[in-house]
Amino acid sequence: MIQNDKELKVTLARISRFYEKIARLRATESNPDNYRTAVSGFLAEVERMQLEVREYLMQPKTPSRRSSARRGSAAAPPYRNRHIEQRWKETHGDVLRQYAGQWVVLELEEIVSHGDDASQVVQEARDKGVEVPYIFRVAPIYDEDVAHFGL
Repeated sequence: MIQNDKELKVTLARISRFYEKIARLRATESNPDNYRTAVSGFLAEVERMQLEVREYLMQPKTPSRRSSARRGSAAAPPYRNRHIEQRWKETHGDVLRQYAGQWVVLELEEIVSHGDDASQVVQEARDKGVEVPYIFRVAPIYDEDVAHFGL
């Protein structure tokens, strides 16, 4: 469970590293079964960490309001299913390509903010009125002529 902004930043960096590892594996592993086996654990861990990030970002910033929000008071922002955003991500790879290596906040079918610093991207989205930002990192694009090693 993420407890503060420092832990948020570390978790977002870890998610980013996992996506980079997955992208490298995708570029180098020619056997589809080996690829699926190799990345399944990474993807499960990324999903777990993303849920932690979302839960943390749903909590108000001030400590007194955060503790009451965890107890289920009305101060917590409403949860909304993100199927629209997930579907948009799956069908708009051509648009997302220009944001390779960046963090992106998507609200419904609109890119609200993007950049290299996840904390700044989230803050910019909140400044624009997005109560619970849907943030994700667009995997970097690797040159096919370059071999990538390591996990």
